[in-house]
Amino acid sequence: MKAGLSTLLLAWGVAAHAQEPEVPEGHRYVIAAYRDLAQGRTIVEEDLFAMVVPEAMVDEDRMLTSADHVVGRVPRERILASELIAPSMLADRLGGPEMEREIPRGMRALAIDATAPGLRARGYVDVMWTSRAAPYTTCAALESVYVLGVAGPNGAVSLRDDPAPSGATRTILAVVPSQALDLLRASQTGTLSLTLRNATDIEVRNGPTCEGVRP
Repeated sequence: MKAGLSTLLLAWGVAAHAQEPEVPEGHRYVIAAYRDLAQGRTIVEEDLFAMVVPEAMVDEDRMLTSADHVVGRVPRERILASELIAPSMLADRLGGPEMEREIPRGMRALAIDATAPGLRARGYVDVMWTSRAAPYTTCAALESVYVLGVAGPNGAVSLRDDPAPSGATRTILAVVPSQALDLLRASQTGTLSLTLRNATDIEVRNGPTCEGVRP
């Protein structure tokens, strides 16, 4: 960024959460980081800084023009204070075009309310089912399931093998349609949990399964 432009941006900068002043004619807001933003940490309103720039300089592919497009998202990489925030710097929300590209042909993306310690996208898990009623039992509903992404509480999703969003609560699995139906039915009668597998250990070993046990 040229020195003159930087001076102009900072001169017009206002905290994103402050009362917005009137924007001069021919200018627009763009969003920047108020402080350094760590990778994987959910962004809150106080982290942002609104800058006023000439409208001719606004590139909507490289700049965000509303704090609503940033709050609740997770940085893919460290963002420095006063740095303009580009869409490419942020992990996708749950769903979206990037998610669609990650789904293998013939499979489906299914989000379940479960995670596992150290879980990251592009890993493998076993899905366990535990009954909610007597006789209480636990069994393997599916083995060696590919993890498409890990979702945080605000919908931000990590689709790569970088750290999961802070406070991750859901895991997005790649399953065939019949497996998706099985897991949805299983979630109605019991609790689903995940066990993390070594990335090189993806062989299905046909351990204790839920066949004949789960309704």
